[in-house]
Amino acid sequence: MPDSAFIRNGSVALAAAVGLVLAGLSGASAQLPSNWPELGTIEADGARVSALAIDLETGRTLAQRNPSARLIPASLSKLYTAAGALRHWGPEHRFVTRLLGAEPTGDGRIDGDLVMLGGADPDLGREELRTMVAALRARGVAHVSGDLIIDESLLGRIECQTRDRCEARAQSSYAFDGPLSAAGIDYGSLEVTIRPNAKTGQEATVRLAPAHLPEPQIRGHVRTVPADGALALWLRRETPDAGPPLLHISGQIPRGHAPVKRSRSVGDAAAHTGRVLRQLLRAGGVRVSGETRVRSEADTAIGELHELARVESAPLAEQLRRMQHYSNNYMADLLTLHLAHELNGAPLALSEAADLLMEGRKSDTATETAALLDSGSGLSVSSKLSARDLVDLLVTTYDDPALFPSFLGSLPVPAFSNSGQLRGGDTLWQRRIAAKTGWLSEPVGVRAVAGYARTLSGRWIAFAIVLNGTEKRPALARRPSLSAIRQDVTSLIAAY
Repeated sequence: MPDSAFIRNGSVALAAAVGLVLAGLSGASAQLPSNWPELGTIEADGARVSALAIDLETGRTLAQRNPSARLIPASLSKLYTAAGALRHWGPEHRFVTRLLGAEPTGDGRIDGDLVMLGGADPDLGREELRTMVAALRARGVAHVSGDLIIDESLLGRIECQTRDRCEARAQSSYAFDGPLSAAGIDYGSLEVTIRPNAKTGQEATVRLAPAHLPEPQIRGHVRTVPADGALALWLRRETPDAGPPLLHISGQIPRGHAPVKRSRSVGDAAAHTGRVLRQLLRAGGVRVSGETRVRSEADTAIGELHELARVESAPLAEQLRRMQHYSNNYMADLLTLHLAHELNGAPLALSEAADLLMEGRKSDTATETAALLDSGSGLSVSSKLSARDLVDLLVTTYDDPALFPSFLGSLPVPAFSNSGQLRGGDTLWQRRIAAKTGWLSEPVGVRAVAGYARTLSGRWIAFAIVLNGTEKRPALARRPSLSAIRQDVTSLIAAY
């Protein structure tokens, strides 16, 4: 396909840049590889494989292996989330978070409650809260006589559905399983900074962000070891039934080591937002007399309040790039729930919301397992998609000139990605594909890649490869699996 075919699909700068990266030098077409033999080796070794690649100009199938077999897709689910969000809101859409209350009096007092109205911004962070506090202070506000209310009513109280998030309500040693809320911040997680002491053997300094955050309470300590020692940290957040949340921490950090930041999910996203916002208000010179409360049901009286401050998110296209590059589960599932709410007119459970992303995108191919998307992130292991399902989505998005540039621009290019699933391979792999990866280790191993590639002859192809372990052989050897994917895709790029 000539370069002009890319121009036909739009001229957004980000996608144009990706297109240049994928273009490279032209080469002569050779005979096509025989249906990805390296993947055949992985399949013969006991893995399940679903793979498909097509020419986006002609629709010709270039390579395939069980293309209609539906397997666990892991984070390839995020491709559906990105496409659905772009189609509904458009790439320039921005989410808005507001501070509401009574008009301040002449002496800088708000008589009544101060309400943070969550807008389900998936990328909202404490810096945005700090911006709103500064705007409030610029209006002369110094005292709130009522409560600080964190209003998450846009999506209501979101119940956990995936095992990871349900378990994380009580405790977690990870950041990817943060709870969801229309008023959550920092992806449902808290951040800790560890700084070594100047003296070996002394305790390192451990601080929550923002500074002086009262909860969770920190238990344990990190020891400073000699400069040539190893960095070893262990953190677990616990939220007991009664009492404040706790952060258990232990380990060691070498003397002279740069400060280390670690994140752990919180037990309640909206409650965490309340703690952070209250601390930022206090630090900014705004005193709140009442307590901090979370409100999950809509309050009709909110229409009588004034907008005191607001913050708008980055454009959706930019947020999707962050979501795809870091495979951010919080962003993907919050976007899924928000989108479904607008399409349905009422909050839905995550599995129901994710199913809306499949509207009009379920392949007609009859298989023993129906296409199923149970979350927008891929955390749910009950999702089942085939390579054909995924390629159908890639084709439909490619054919939409208003959305394809932003969709393509959201996908990582291996040469510039921090993903271990994309690293490695030769120049063809590194600079001629833009793709999303997915992996899981339970209940079976999953390795998956799907996206677009530019061949040596200048043609555009869409491809999807999903590998799953089986009940008898659940594990997938990481290196051989990824090597097989890279080799077969690279052979196709070189040959076609």
